[in-house]
Amino acid sequence: MTVHALLADPPVEGHLLDGIAPLTDAEAAELYAAMVKDTMRNVDGTGGDLLVNYPPATAGPDGQSPEAALRALADEALEDSSDARFEVQVGDSFAERASNTATHLLEEEDAASVAILDGLAPTLLRTALDSAAMTLRRNEVVLAPGPGGRLAYLGLTEPIDLEQVLEPPEVESVTAFAIDSGYSVDFLPMHPVVSTDEALSTVVASVRAQRRAERLVPGFTATAIEDLGLRVGETDGRRGLIRG
Repeated sequence: MTVHALLADPPVEGHLLDGIAPLTDAEAAELYAAMVKDTMRNVDGTGGDLLVNYPPATAGPDGQSPEAALRALADEALEDSSDARFEVQVGDSFAERASNTATHLLEEEDAASVAILDGLAPTLLRTALDSAAMTLRRNEVVLAPGPGGRLAYLGLTEPIDLEQVLEPPEVESVTAFAIDSGYSVDFLPMHPVVSTDEALSTVVASVRAQRRAERLVPGFTATAIEDLGLRVGETDGRRGLIRG
């Protein structure tokens, strides 16, 4: 059984999806919360476990602690959030936190496999996560590439010092280390990681098209896209996100 570790932040305005036009701080927080909820729901639909890692900050939105803010998202996303685990993150960087979490789960809790997620790849639906879990039965490392060499999904059955390995381009650096360590590596299809305007444009266009075709989409993200009036168009000959 795969433990899916979601390293998430509380949806605090002004601290998420920095610089992605045309989102305001409030809209960025709304969209981030929607993607995190979709990630929680997608994991909940698999046969794996959900572990939400939250930062050790003192306050989230409306004075809530980070744990309380993320528990509130879980309550909205899941029919029954009581099975989700919540633990504070340990480490100063994403790579250090991911490494500490994966190592603890694999070595101390004897998890069969661990998946590291950051909530920024909402198109990793349940079917993709199930496929990854099956692939982890035959490989020590499973990766879903994202734009620019980022990782949308990182699955492990053996502990890796990710603090030393997660260097851009992450998909290449992790693969190289795994192969050099004698591990087998396999890959999922590419999924956009919403950290740039271009990646968000990809998600917006894809989700809008698939929703129109009545295909399965990340529901909270799709609703947020509609509520925010986001679509992809051209302005002054340049393609990007627009309103309307």
